[in-house]
Amino acid sequence: MLDGATLLDHGAAPWAAPFDPGPEAALLFPADPGAPAAPAGWRPRALVVLDGTWPQASRMAHRVPGLDALPRWSVDRPARAVERLRQPHAAWARSTLEAIAEALGEIEGDPDLERALTELHDRWVARTLWQRGRRPVSGEGPPTP
Repeated sequence: MLDGATLLDHGAAPWAAPFDPGPEAALLFPADPGAPAAPAGWRPRALVVLDGTWPQASRMAHRVPGLDALPRWSVDRPARAVERLRQPHAAWARSTLEAIAEALGEIEGDPDLERALTELHDRWVARTLWQRGRRPVSGEGPPTP
């Protein structure tokens, strides 16, 4: 979906060597007092994104060799008030796709990219709810393609 994106499946084949995405990469993850912070004004050229439930992603952030050395990049604004498939564990929590959309919008300075990805998220949630027999709050009929 995004040019230049690479998918590594940690669960299928754990990495034997430390993960090294390069010197201009950051881990898209909430700030952690024990982790390196991104310098003020710095924009990463690559983002490492962990996908899973919050407990799974948190464990990966601390256990995958090399991730602990990456500066953290986090979205410092409240999560959008939208329909979700799961209840967030905290007010700042958001889905992985929403976090990617907001981070890329911020890093690239491209609100159109952010909007396109958040609209994709919202359509995916609406369709999933529809398939589960729940009508999305945002409309009466089936979700639009």
